Amino acid sequence: MGSYAEEIIGVINETCGEGTCDLSKKDTPLVEIGLDSLDYVTVVMALEDKFDIEIPQTSDNDLWSITDLDKFLASKVH
Repeated sequence: MGSYAEEIIGVINETCGEGTCDLSKKDTPLVEIGLDSLDYVTVVMALEDKFDIEIPQTSDNDLWSITDLDKFLASKVH
C-alpha cells in the first residue's frame, strides 16, 4: 500500500463510524465492505476536498476500493 491508506481509512471511519466497515478487505470495493452508496460518494468527495483533487467517477462494475484509492492518490498527490 502507498502512503495514503491510513488517511483513507480515517475518512471512512469519520463518514461511517469507526468499526462499522470491514477495513481489512482493502482490495474489495467500498460498497462491499459496509458503505452504502451515499457513504461511498461522501468518502470520495471528502478525499477530493482533503487532497484538492478530482477523483474520477467509476462505473457500477468498477468501484473504488481502499487499494485503488491509495494507488490513485499516490499517483496524483505530490
